[in-house]
Amino acid sequence: MLAAHSVVYGSSRSFISTCGTGSARLPGSRPSMGHNAWSRLHRRRAWSRIRPASVGGTGPLGSPCPPARSSDPPRAASLLQTQPGLEPSIQEQEPASSLLDLHLTADRDVATVEGGVVLASALTGQARVTGTRRGMLILGMETADGAATAIEDFPLAKLCCSRFVAGARMKLWWQMPRWGSTSHDITPETQFLLLELEDGVYGVVLPLIDRRTFRGTLRYPRPDCRPGHEDHMVLRIESGDSDVCSECWDKAVLFAAGTDPYVLMEEAVIVAAECSGTAKPLRAKTLPPTLDSFGWCSWDSFYSTVSAQGLDDAVRGLRAQGTPPRWVVIDDGWQCTQVDAAYRDDPLKAFRRGNGEESSTNSRESFVEGEFEALELAARGIPAAGSAGAMLREVRSSLDPEGAPPIDAEMMALQKTGGLATGEEGRRGRHLWRRPFVISLTLDLLGYVGGRITGFFSFLLIMFYQNVVDPAPTGSWPARLWTWAALRSLREPLVQFMADSTNFTRRLTSVRANSKFSSPRARPEDVSSGAPADLASVVSHLRSVHGVAWVVCWHALSAYWSGVSWESPGMARYAPRLVYGAPTPGVAEVEPSAAWNPAVLGGVGWVGDMGALFEDMHAYLAAAGVAGVKVDAQAGVGFVGHASGGGAAAAARAHAALEASIAVHFPANLAVNCMCHSTENIYAWEGTALARVSDDFYPTDASTHRPHVAACAFNSLFFSGVAHPDWDMFQSEHRAAALHAAARAVSGGPVYVSDSPGRHCVPLLKRLVLPDGGVLRALRPGRPTRDSLFLDVCCDARSCLKVWNLNPRGGVLAAFNLQGSAWDWGRRRYRTHEAAPPPLPARAAVWDVEPYRGAPSGDRFAMHVDGAEGVLVVDAAGGVDLQVPSGGAVMVTVAPVVTSPDGQVSAAPLGLANMLNCGGAVRDFHWQTSPENGRPAAPQLSVEVRGCGTLLAYCSREPGRAYAQGVQTNWWWKEGRLEVSVPQGDGASTQTVVIAF
Repeated sequence: MLAAHSVVYGSSRSFISTCGTGSARLPGSRPSMGHNAWSRLHRRRAWSRIRPASVGGTGPLGSPCPPARSSDPPRAASLLQTQPGLEPSIQEQEPASSLLDLHLTADRDVATVEGGVVLASALTGQARVTGTRRGMLILGMETADGAATAIEDFPLAKLCCSRFVAGARMKLWWQMPRWGSTSHDITPETQFLLLELEDGVYGVVLPLIDRRTFRGTLRYPRPDCRPGHEDHMVLRIESGDSDVCSECWDKAVLFAAGTDPYVLMEEAVIVAAECSGTAKPLRAKTLPPTLDSFGWCSWDSFYSTVSAQGLDDAVRGLRAQGTPPRWVVIDDGWQCTQVDAAYRDDPLKAFRRGNGEESSTNSRESFVEGEFEALELAARGIPAAGSAGAMLREVRSSLDPEGAPPIDAEMMALQKTGGLATGEEGRRGRHLWRRPFVISLTLDLLGYVGGRITGFFSFLLIMFYQNVVDPAPTGSWPARLWTWAALRSLREPLVQFMADSTNFTRRLTSVRANSKFSSPRARPEDVSSGAPADLASVVSHLRSVHGVAWVVCWHALSAYWSGVSWESPGMARYAPRLVYGAPTPGVAEVEPSAAWNPAVLGGVGWVGDMGALFEDMHAYLAAAGVAGVKVDAQAGVGFVGHASGGGAAAAARAHAALEASIAVHFPANLAVNCMCHSTENIYAWEGTALARVSDDFYPTDASTHRPHVAACAFNSLFFSGVAHPDWDMFQSEHRAAALHAAARAVSGGPVYVSDSPGRHCVPLLKRLVLPDGGVLRALRPGRPTRDSLFLDVCCDARSCLKVWNLNPRGGVLAAFNLQGSAWDWGRRRYRTHEAAPPPLPARAAVWDVEPYRGAPSGDRFAMHVDGAEGVLVVDAAGGVDLQVPSGGAVMVTVAPVVTSPDGQVSAAPLGLANMLNCGGAVRDFHWQTSPENGRPAAPQLSVEVRGCGTLLAYCSREPGRAYAQGVQTNWWWKEGRLEVSVPQGDGASTQTVVIAF
C-alpha cells in the first residue's frame, strides 16, 4: 500500500501504473470494486454523465474546452460565481432530478411515491400534512386536547432506516455529528437527520421553526410514552417564553427523500430555511472576498490582550517567512468593556477605605494577579474545551508551551481590571498614585496575598466542579446541588470569580476601540492609559506597511459577552435592560452548566432594538477602514428569549438588525457567523454567507483535534444549503498542524492561522499559501464521501473519514484517520479513548468525487497521492488504496485524462506538487497546435497555472519542450510522469505553461 503523508514535499521520482477495468493497485493492496457493484449502484440512480475535457473532433482546433453554461445547475453556478471561467469540466444533475416525491400512505407512513420506500412509519395522529415543496412533505402538529402550550413533546414516528447521521447540539454554541440507527439513538437538540434507506434512497428529517417563534428539535422516545410509541422519535416544539403559547403549528417538521444525499440535504435545508426564517440559499449569496486569500486571527495568539503592536508583530513575522496574510481578524479584546461596579473591588476594599483610601486600581491588579497565579494550579488539569476550561482558557494558555502566547499573570490582571477604556473615560477609570509609597506597597502586597488565598479556594471549588459536578448526569444530586447553590449562596462568589478571571461578565461601554489601539505601536499595557483610540491609524498601518487588504473585527451578537452596560453614560441611548438568562430545557440537558452560565448568574445587558447599536458600531468600524465583522456568541440569544417572546423570536429580530447593518456598512458581505449552531440562528442568515462549522481550535486540548475535523466535514454537509463553511483557524507550529492543514486544504473554506509571532512551521504554511498571499481554495464546501456518511469516524476503530471537493479542472480527496478521541455524549466532554490508534487502510476512488460518479467506464483519470511516488491512471471505477497514519491525513488529486485532437497524446494536468491542494493550481487547460517548417501541426497542451513550484502532469509520451510565460523552462519526464518547473511570476495571478510534443 501507499504509505503517504502530507507535510513537506520533495522532488521524488515516480512511476506510472495504467490499469484497465478496476483500479491502479500496488502490491498487497485490496482489489477494487468490480463492475457488478458498480452496476448495482448505477441501476438505482439517474446519474449525471461527465466526460473529460477532450476536444477531439469538437470545437475549433486549439480553443479552450467550452465550459458548460446553460446546463449548469443554479447551485454550481452560484458556488463558482466568485471565480468566473473556472467551472470544472463536469455536468451535474439539476437538483430536482434526484429528489423523490413523498406522500402519506393510508397506514400513515411517510414514503416515496415511486417505489414506496418508507422513511418513517406510524406517524402520530396529531400530525397532518400542511404543505409540499418540490416533493417534500411539511407536517403540522396540534395538541391532543386543543390546549395552548409553550412547550410540547410529540411522539412523531418510527424511523425506518438502516443507519442515520444527525446534527445535534452538544453545547449551547455548537453541534456535532451523531450516528445511530433507531429513534433511541437520537439525542436532545437534534436539528438535522440524514437517513440511509433501502434501494439507494436517502431521507432527511428537519424540525422547523413555526412563525419564526416556535422552534422544533428531535429527541429519543420519552420514557413515559404511551403504549405503541416506545420506538417513536419525539418532536419537541417550544417558544422559549412561557407567555407565548399555541395549540397548533402549521410548519413543524419537514420530510424529504432523494438519491443524491448532497443535493437532498442542500435542497431540504433551503426549504426548511424558507419555512423557518429569512435565510436565502447559499447560491443566491455573495461570498466574501477573503476566501481566496490567506488570513491571520489574533485569538489563540493573544486572546484578549491583543493590541496594535501585537497585530504588527504577527503580520510582520508571517510576511518575513514568505506567507503574507491578506486579511486579519482582530478578535475579542479591541472593545471598551467593563464589569459592573459591584465587582470592580477586591475583598480588601474595606481595609483600604478604613484607612481613608479610595479603591486603588493598582491594588486591584495585584489582587487579580495573585488570584490568576493560584488558578494556574487548577488550569493545568482542566481540558480547555470543557465548561470549566472555558472559564480558565486564558489562564491555561500561559502554561502550555505549544500555545505560547505572550501572556503572563501580570498582563492578564491588567486586562481584567479598570476597564478596557478610551479617552476621558479611561482617564477617569484609572486613579493616580497619591498615597505614600510604604502604604501603597503594603496595600499592593496585601492585595496580592489576598488574591492568592482567594485563588486557592477557587482552585478547590473548581476541582470539585470538574471532577464531581461536570461529569454528573443531568438531574443527578451533584448537578442539582450545584445548581441550587450557584443560584443562591454561590452566586456572588461565582460572578466575582468570573469578573476577575474571565471576560464573560463584562459589558460594552462604548462602540469605539480601547486604548490598546490608540496608535499602530500601542501595547497591551496601554489598556488603561486613557489614550484616545485611533483604530483608523492601526488599520491604515496594516494596509500600507504590510499589504493587508481586509481587516475584520469581532463582536458578539449581544455586542459583548454580557451585553451592553447600563452603567455607562455612552450606552444610555440604547436603553439596555438587565435580563437574567435562562436556558431552555433542551439546552440544559445537553449542557447542564448552562444553568449557571454567566448570563444566568450575572445577567445580560440586552438592547431591545439592536438596529441602532449595530448601526453605530459598524459605522465606526467602516469609517476606520474595517472591512467586515466576525459575530460571535450567536446562540446565546436563546438565554434572553424567556423575557422577550422566546429565543427564536429574539434571534430573528437580532439577526434582522445585524444583516441590515452589514449590508449597508460592509457591502462585500465580509461577515463570519460564529458560536451559532442553533437553527434559530442558522435559518436567520438572510444575506451573510460564511459560518463557522465547528467548536474552537483548542491549542492546549489534544482530545479535540480529531473530532474537530469530523465536526467540520459533517456540519458542512448540514449547513451548505445556506452557508459556506469556515473550518476555523489553527496554528502551524502544533502537533496537530498537518492534520488541520490538510483539512483546510480540502474544506473549500477560508485558510487562516492564529500563530504567535515567531512561531511558525514555514514549510507547512508554504504548502497552503502562495507567495502573494493567495490560497488554492477548492470550489465547494468539503463534505464526507458517500461511504463515510454513516460511519462513526472517531470511535468505530476501523473507518477513515474521506472528504471530497472540486477544483476548477478536477477533484480532490482527503482521507483522515481520526480514531482515538471524540466527543463523549455521556460525560459531555472531549475524551481520548485510545492513546495510540493504529494506521488504517482507506480507498480513494474516482467516484468519491461526487460529480465523477456515473462517469462512462471508458473515461480515464489520473490520480496523484500527495507525498508518494505515484501517478496512477485508472478508469472511472478505479481508485487507489492508502494507509493513513493515526491522527494523519492523505491528500489525493483526481484529474480527467484528455486526448489531443490527433489522438496521439493523452495528458492530465494534476497541479502543483508542492501544494496540499495540488489540483487547485490548474485553472484551465486546452490543446492547441503549432505547425513548424511545413510539417504537420504538433499538439501542445496549454495550462493556466496559479502559483509557482513544480507542475505535475500525466503525459502518455515525452514532450519536446516546455515553456512558462513564453520562456523555456526545465522539465522532467519518466514513464508518464511529467514535472515542469514553474518560476514565481511577475505579479500575474496565473501563468501559462505550454507543453509541446
